[in-house]
Amino acid sequence: MAAELWTFKDALDHLLDSYTSDLSERNKRLARRAIFETCREIANFRNWTYYNKRGKLTTVASQTTGTITYVNSTRIVTLVGATFPTDAAYYELLIDDVRYEIESYTDTTHVVLSSTVNPGADISAASEYTLYRDTYPLPDDFMAMGSLVDATSGGRRLTCASVNDVVTANRRIGSTGEPMMFAVTRVAENQGGLGLLFSASPNSARTYDFSYQARPRALGTEAYQIGSVTSSAGLTTLSGTGTAFAAAHAGCVIRLSSSADKLPTPLIGGPQNDLNPFAYQRVIKTVDSTTALTLDSSIATTLTAVKYIISDPIDVEAGAMMTAFLRLLEAQYARLSGRKDAPEKEKQAQASLWAAASADNRTMFSEDYPRGTGSLADISLGVSNAE
Repeated sequence: MAAELWTFKDALDHLLDSYTSDLSERNKRLARRAIFETCREIANFRNWTYYNKRGKLTTVASQTTGTITYVNSTRIVTLVGATFPTDAAYYELLIDDVRYEIESYTDTTHVVLSSTVNPGADISAASEYTLYRDTYPLPDDFMAMGSLVDATSGGRRLTCASVNDVVTANRRIGSTGEPMMFAVTRVAENQGGLGLLFSASPNSARTYDFSYQARPRALGTEAYQIGSVTSSAGLTTLSGTGTAFAAAHAGCVIRLSSSADKLPTPLIGGPQNDLNPFAYQRVIKTVDSTTALTLDSSIATTLTAVKYIISDPIDVEAGAMMTAFLRLLEAQYARLSGRKDAPEKEKQAQASLWAAASADNRTMFSEDYPRGTGSLADISLGVSNAE
C-alpha cells in the first residue's frame, strides 16, 4: 500500500481550511468543482510518468459460415447455418464487397441494418457474407495512445493514421485481413469514450499490446461512513454492521478509527477542530457484499464495531505531483469563488506545475518538457505548445 494517500475528503478539507471557516453548501460545492477541474487539468498539463499505463486488446475473427437473406422493407437480415454474436450491433456486414452497418441485434439469427447504409433492395437468394468487427473500445481511463504492437505476429508495430485514412483504406481493400494500421476514434458502445478502428478489418483473433496515457481515477465517493466495521487481527477482510457498501467503493481508501464513537481524522485532525487520527488506512480491493470488504493488506489488530470513512483517492503521485496539485487546486477555487488573489494563486500554481514537471524526469539521461503553455486559462481551453 502507498505510504501517502490523499482522498477526495482530504482535498475538500484542505480548501475549506485554506480559504474559509464558512462551511456553507455553496462553498462546499465550489470546492468540489475545483477538485474535479484540477484532477482533469493536471492530467492535461503533460504526459506524467504516473499516468503511463499498459493495455491489452483482442480482436475477434470474422465470420463467413452459413448464408443470409435480406428484406429491405424491414431491413432485417436472416442468417441460416450459423448464429450472430450477441454484440453484433458493433459489427458490420460485407456483402458482394460492400460494407453495411448493423443497427441492432434482434436474436441469434436476425439483425437489423442501418436505415442509411443498406443494400436498398431485397436479397432473396441465399448469399455469402462476411461478418466482421473493425472498432474496439479502449479502457475507460484512456487519454492518449502510445505504440500498438501485434503480439500475435511477434511484435509488429502498427501504423497510427487518421480516421479518414483508415476508412478510405477499408473501402479500397473491400475485404478483411491482417490489420496494418489503426486510428483512435469514438465507439458506439462506450458513450463518451474512445476506441481503435483497424485497417484492414481483422479477419482473425489477434492480441495487441499498447501503451497509453491514462486520466486520473474518477471521483465519486466523498465520505461514506454509515454503520461500523469489525476486523480480525492478521486478516484482510472487514465485516460491516448497518453498512451498505457499493461496487463504487472498490479502489477507495478506507480509514479505520480505534473508537466506536469517533470518526477517524487525518493525522492533522478534521475541519471541525477534532483530532482522532486513523488507526489504519487501507485501499479497498473488492466489495464482496453490502456488509463485507476485502482490503489490499491485513489489519494487525482486532477492531470491533469501530467508526470508519471511505473516500475516493486523489489519483496523483505524491513524490512529484502532490504539491502542484494543491497549488492548482487553490488557484481553481480562488477563480471559481471570485477572489481577488486569484491571479497570484495562478502564478503560484504555474510555478509549482513546472517544478513538478522537472521532478517527474525519471531518468538520468534525458529531459522531459511539459505540454502546458504556462497559463491556467490556456490549460482550461485545451491549448498547449508542441513539445
